[in-house]
Amino acid sequence: MARSAPVSADKSERHAAFLGVPPWLALLLVLVIFETGWIGFAIGQPPLLPDEPREAAIALEMAQSGVWTMPTLNGHPFVEKPPLPYAAAALACGLTGSEATGTLRLPQLVASLAALAAVFALGRRLGGAAAGITCALLLATTVEFFRSSLRLAVDPELLAWTSGAALATVEWWLAERPSARAGFWAATCACLALAVATKGPVALVYHGCAALGLFVFGGRQGIGRLPLLFAAYLVSLFPLGAWALALYAHGGWDLVSEALLRNSWGRFARAELGHKAPLWFYLKVLPVVLAPWTLLALAGLGTAWRAAREADTDRGRATVLRTALGWAAGSLLVLSLSAAKRELYLLPALPAWTLLAGAAFIDAARAPRLEGLPRFALLTTLAALAGATVAGSFLLPRQGHAEAALLVLPALLFGGLLAGAWRSWPALGSAALFAGVALAAGGAAPWLMERDSARGSIDAARSALTQAASRTDRVYGVGLREREVAVLSLALRRTFTELADLEPLGGPDAPLAQRTLVVSGGSAPPVLGPRLLERASLEGTGSAPLGAQRLYFSTLVKRE
Repeated sequence: MARSAPVSADKSERHAAFLGVPPWLALLLVLVIFETGWIGFAIGQPPLLPDEPREAAIALEMAQSGVWTMPTLNGHPFVEKPPLPYAAAALACGLTGSEATGTLRLPQLVASLAALAAVFALGRRLGGAAAGITCALLLATTVEFFRSSLRLAVDPELLAWTSGAALATVEWWLAERPSARAGFWAATCACLALAVATKGPVALVYHGCAALGLFVFGGRQGIGRLPLLFAAYLVSLFPLGAWALALYAHGGWDLVSEALLRNSWGRFARAELGHKAPLWFYLKVLPVVLAPWTLLALAGLGTAWRAAREADTDRGRATVLRTALGWAAGSLLVLSLSAAKRELYLLPALPAWTLLAGAAFIDAARAPRLEGLPRFALLTTLAALAGATVAGSFLLPRQGHAEAALLVLPALLFGGLLAGAWRSWPALGSAALFAGVALAAGGAAPWLMERDSARGSIDAARSALTQAASRTDRVYGVGLREREVAVLSLALRRTFTELADLEPLGGPDAPLAQRTLVVSGGSAPPVLGPRLLERASLEGTGSAPLGAQRLYFSTLVKRE
C-alpha cells in the first residue's frame, strides 16, 4: 500500500515533542472524554417526533415477529426504506433481551463510532495521527453530527457505510500491490452494498460524488478504473434485488413498485411526497449544519481545489482532498436538485466537509500571521466561539440551566487561543481549542435537549394511551396520520384496527368489544354519532398533546 509522505513538523509540534507529549495524545483524550460524555447523556433519551417513534415501533414489531425482510408498522408493510436498519435494532433487542430506547440506539452508536474511525483514517493521510484525530474531533463537534449521530433514524448508519466506502475507495486508489487493490475494491463493494441496504439506491449518490472527485483529477489512471467502479455499483445493488424478490413474494409487483419506484425514486423527483423545499434550501442551512466550523470548511474548499490540481508529491493527501472535494460539493449539488430536502440528508456528506475543515485547520495553524484564508477563518471562528460562549454563560442560567455558567471556562480558552493564534499557534493549542468546544457543547446540550423534548416529546401521549388501553378489550385508531399510528403502536405494543372515520362503528355489524377504546388525532375531538351511541355508552374521554396536535381517546362500553 502506498504511504503518504510525512508532513514536516512545525514549531508547535516541535514544542509539544520537547514537552514529551505526542501531538495526538491530548487530542485523543479530548475526543474520548467528549464522546463518552455525549453517549452517556444521549443514548437513553426517549424517542422524539417526528420520526423516532415510527423507527422504534417498526424495529420492535420486527423483533416481535421475527420477519427480517419485511418492515411493518401496525402490521402493515412499511417499505419507505430497506430493512437493514430495523433488523439491526431488532437484533440488538434480541441479543440484550431489552426493548429500551437505549437498546434500539445501539446500532446508531456503533455506526457513529465507525464513522469517526473512518474519518480518522482518512484524516491521517493529511498529516499523521494528529491530523486524523483533528478531523475526527471536527466531525464529532459539528452541530449536525452532535445532534443526529444517536438519533433513531437510518441516516447515522448510512453515514458509517458511506464513510467506510470512501475510505476503502481511497485506499484502493492508492494501493500498489494487486492483492491490496483487490481487497480494497471488495471492501468498497461491501460498504456500498450495506449502504444501499440501509437507504436504497440514493446511498450511491454520496459515494458517486466522492469518486467523481478522483476521476476528474485522476487523469488516465482514473479512466482505467471506471469499469471496476461500475462493477462495484452493480454488486452493491444485489441486496436490493434480494429485497425486491422478498417484496414480490409478499405483495406482488405493487409492493415492489411502492418500495423502489414511489419511495426510492419518487421521493427524489416528486415534492408532493414530503419535505418540499426550494432549490437554495441547503445553501441556507449549510452554515448551521457545519457550525462551529463553517468558515474552516469553506476555506478548505480552496485548499482542496489547489491540492487537487497540483501534481502533489504527497499522493495520499491529494487523493483524500480530491475525494472530499467531490463528496462535499457534488452531494450538495445533487441534493439541491432533489425535490425532498432535509438538514438530516447532509449528514452522510458531513465527513467530507470536516476533512476539508481539517486541511484548512492544519494550514491555518502553520500560516504566518493573517496570511491566507485558512488563518483568517480560524481566527474568526475563535472570536465567534468566544462571543457565543460568553453570551451562553449569562443567558442560559436565566432559563434554569445553572450548569451553563461553566461556559465561562471555554470562553476564556477561546480568548486565550485567539490571542495565541494571532501571534503563533501555541503547543497543544488544538487540544485546548477542542476542550473548549466540548465544554461549550456540554453546557448547551441540556438546553437543546429540553427544547427538542418540548417540541417532540411523546411521553404524555404514550402514558395516557397505555393507561386508557389497559382497561379496554379492543382499540380503534380513527383517521390517524403516520406519526400518530407509530405512537399508538409504540404505546400499545400490539396491533390495532385503523379506520378512516367513525361510520363503520355505528353499523349493526360493527365489531365493538365489551369495552372499546377509540383514538383519533387532530385539533378537535371526534363527534360520536347517534348511531354509535345507541350501541355503546360513553364511559370517559381524554386527550394528550402530541407535537402541535393532540390525541383524543374515548372509552365506549357496549350496551347489552
